[in-house]
Amino acid sequence: MSEKAPCIHTRLNPRLLALAKREAADRRIPLRAILEAALSARYDPEHAKAEEILVLKELRSLRNEVRRVDFGNRVLTELTTLTTKNLFSRLPAPTPESKSAGEGFYNALISSVERVFAQNTPLLDKLAVSLLTASDSEFNALAEATERARSKEPTT
Repeated sequence: MSEKAPCIHTRLNPRLLALAKREAADRRIPLRAILEAALSARYDPEHAKAEEILVLKELRSLRNEVRRVDFGNRVLTELTTLTTKNLFSRLPAPTPESKSAGEGFYNALISSVERVFAQNTPLLDKLAVSLLTASDSEFNALAEATERARSKEPTT
């Protein structure tokens, strides 16, 4: 035998009522179902448990993503460190001119990094935009500069 649900008469905020009516119409379900779902979401302990489980799953997913990013950052740091070490181990002994050029390069590098952080635009994004918007003349100039640099390299 089914128990008849009690009937409640109340005045609702017109804006909230309009939103509930619109959702009921959009979903083609009775207004009562919308109101019961809202009450259930707020007061039903079973609903709270389901919400808690969803939040825990999302937190677990975020934790795993942070671990992947952290691992990627560590790999990138090690790769950069080893590449730099290998590069410098193959360079000839520094001359006063090369030390001066190196200091200039270092200062320009630090300045560039500071600009990137100040602008909050990752260099990879800038590179992607420049590659997508670069004209043929820019690519030709880059190719020519690369070729000139290669022709100046001593052959061993």
